[in-house]
Amino acid sequence: MTGIIKHFHDVRLVLEGKRLIEDEAKYRIICIGAALIHVVFTICMYIMHADIMVYYNFCIVVAYFFMGLVLSARSKRRLLLGLLFGEIVFHSALASFMLGIDCEFMLYTVSLIPMAFYLTNTATKKTRRTNFAVMLSSFVVLAYLFVSIIHPSQAYYDLSAYGSIKTGIRFFNMFIAFMLQLSFSLLFALEAQYLSRLLENENVKLTEDANVDPLTKLWNRRSLSNAVTEAINTMEHIDVFSVVMMDIDDFKKVNDTYGHDVGDEVLVKLAEIIKEEVRNGDYSCRWGGEEFLLFAHGPRNEVQYVAERILERLKSISFEDRKGGNFSVTLTAGVAEFKYGAQLRNVIEAADKRLYYGKTHGKNQIVSAS
Repeated sequence: MTGIIKHFHDVRLVLEGKRLIEDEAKYRIICIGAALIHVVFTICMYIMHADIMVYYNFCIVVAYFFMGLVLSARSKRRLLLGLLFGEIVFHSALASFMLGIDCEFMLYTVSLIPMAFYLTNTATKKTRRTNFAVMLSSFVVLAYLFVSIIHPSQAYYDLSAYGSIKTGIRFFNMFIAFMLQLSFSLLFALEAQYLSRLLENENVKLTEDANVDPLTKLWNRRSLSNAVTEAINTMEHIDVFSVVMMDIDDFKKVNDTYGHDVGDEVLVKLAEIIKEEVRNGDYSCRWGGEEFLLFAHGPRNEVQYVAERILERLKSISFEDRKGGNFSVTLTAGVAEFKYGAQLRNVIEAADKRLYYGKTHGKNQIVSAS
């Protein structure tokens, strides 16, 4: 039961364009499907006493099951494709001569063209074989024209006594042929949708990789300009905006004493605290090294409280060194107010000067006034 549910789930993902059908499964489904179609033909030919077609179709049923269950598992894909095309074209031509062109067996050859391009240019392949698909399609077109031109006016078997069965075969062939064209066209479209989704996700990932600091997962300095532009545009609707420049105290000593891995752990933890403390509409980034920059809504004294909460939370964390000991770290920050119309560079410089003042006057503090 679990296996059936899984198969239904896989089919749903394929139909939603979220998953590809593996090559082995594609060829297995095609071969087994072709075998079942030939089972129908075998029964019909037996009823109509078309002995040659009975023997042929019976052998082909066995051959298709072998190809689907054995050759597909051995990655003989190009051989399989050639055998499929050769058999379908030969069977369509033979059946047209034996039973009559009006049975519409040649419609199967038309269905081969979308199948050729789908199977040779599928998204699961690392290389595309469009030339091979064109060659196969050309062979199909020539075969179709050849049979259409030279087919005899009288079929080999006289099926006048089996008119209803012959009509049934005709409509069966038409239905299956059109369903094959629809299926391969749909699968091609679904794979295109999958590739489009994959490309979109890759673009998002590339954008994220370019804009996000890989260690802290905060925005990096390069991407800050977009955020700042958005923040400045927001200033039209608010009274004041503040900039906080933060720097971990004695971070070089942390790296030298405890190692860069521990230093990275400190940076990651501070980034997590910043993410949790900032509000919607605030912006934070890793400015460089152990420096972090925060743009926050509100006046300087209000944003100072945000910086102080970050400082207090960082101080309360106990980090473990290589020898099993514990240590804690602090930070110093400078806060400057950014009013609409001001030069951003000047505001950042003001925050940086206050940070420097805090560093030279005891560290472990938030400085919001010169």
